[in-house]
Amino acid sequence: MSVGLLDFFVLEASDIVDRLQRVTSTPEPHGPDGAMLLKLARELHGSGTMARLTSFAEAAAGFERCARLLHEGRIAWTPALGIVVTNSVTELRALIPMARLWGESHDQRARTAGDRLMSMLDAVERHGALMQSGAGATPARVTPAEASTRAIVAFPDSVHHGAIAPDVPPPMSSPVPPTPVAMRSVESASVVTPTSGMAAMSDAHMPIVPIASLASRSDVNAVVYRAPDPAISFEQRFIADISPLVGSLRARLAPLRGGAASQARADIVAAFRPVLLSLRDTAASYEHADIHHFCDAVLTAQAPLPAAAAGAIDTALTVMMQQDLVVHVRAQKLAELQRVVFAATPLSAGVQSEPSSRRDFSFTPHTRAPIVAAPLAPLPVPTTARPTPAAPSGRELRSLLSSSLQKVRELDETPLDLIPITESASTRALATPDGEPDVIPIDALLYRGPRALSRARHIVGQLRTGRDAHDPALIDELFDLVELAGSAS
Repeated sequence: MSVGLLDFFVLEASDIVDRLQRVTSTPEPHGPDGAMLLKLARELHGSGTMARLTSFAEAAAGFERCARLLHEGRIAWTPALGIVVTNSVTELRALIPMARLWGESHDQRARTAGDRLMSMLDAVERHGALMQSGAGATPARVTPAEASTRAIVAFPDSVHHGAIAPDVPPPMSSPVPPTPVAMRSVESASVVTPTSGMAAMSDAHMPIVPIASLASRSDVNAVVYRAPDPAISFEQRFIADISPLVGSLRARLAPLRGGAASQARADIVAAFRPVLLSLRDTAASYEHADIHHFCDAVLTAQAPLPAAAAGAIDTALTVMMQQDLVVHVRAQKLAELQRVVFAATPLSAGVQSEPSSRRDFSFTPHTRAPIVAAPLAPLPVPTTARPTPAAPSGRELRSLLSSSLQKVRELDETPLDLIPITESASTRALATPDGEPDVIPIDALLYRGPRALSRARHIVGQLRTGRDAHDPALIDELFDLVELAGSAS
């Protein structure tokens, strides 16, 4: 199977599953639209068949059967059926990014999801047929075992309908769950659907019992414990969270690997960086330091990324999606791919460089010769200390500001070409015999006296035009020029 076809499957199947989740999570009591559900299920079935993932296609066929039964009115949508469908969609969503690394374990997970949905559909369809065929028949004798089974079957729907609408009788086609709800293994982070669990918990006749009343403090572990085989593990939840980000990154990396134009390459990298930031933050929330460090390193690489760097990043994304990979092995692979990215990026070769002829991805840092600076001459020690001028008082500052503003008003009526600009005495003193100054002091570059007033008048003209009337930089410069003009007088 070609890599391009698998990439297309990941993008197409992810989009179909996203729409499938939106359709199946409808709050309507009669369930999702059967026609739309059937259309999406057929598309998902065809996508899995095209990618030659037989177990995935068989699981998608379960959704197609469910949609057909709903569309034909042979079964009714119930909360228990909705839970099974939602769990199956979530499982397929977690399997889609693993198409490149598909193996026996993924086949088993897909078959388990499909078998769970098929068993639920068989029970719902059989129960509906029995209710229709035995509506007018004489009820047979019920054994204690059958009574216990019927009580277990009716438990989920009785809780749901008792909490939502106690006066409405349950529907005729009540599904048979595969196991009792009270016997299912759950995890502390399992999600309770609002349509069933939260509604039942909010019933006034179902009080919340403190856990301390069930056991003493030392025996709490006997009451609350972690499920030995939870429905979804920590790594599976991480893979499910980063799957959309990885798919988006691969879609943006494909043109870079194919050799896009320079301008298009820069635009792609600009759209690539926000998604990479989201991937870095998600990895940090799951405490995956190696993935966080790799994303940080790629973000420091200068754009545009060449084809070799894009290929290394795509390989790194595949490594991140490997669920059963040991942490230190994954960190080692990501470190090697990080060196490849830096070596292939021209503008970041000065940071980390490596000869292009090497094929083992070994990294040799570039050592530079130390720069020896010439010794600085000692500063001359002044013979007499200059006294520090005292800070001007408020009256002196107001007088200085008034005199400076008066000079600015006088300059409004004087053309710029009539303002005499005298050469600084310090510049003439430091001039060489050829007339060129050897060293220009900083004082000669500052506006002083008439030069400061000329510049201030120019800024006043800009402020009066209204174009830069609210520019704080010009206003600050005007006040500085007024102070310089006053100090020169």
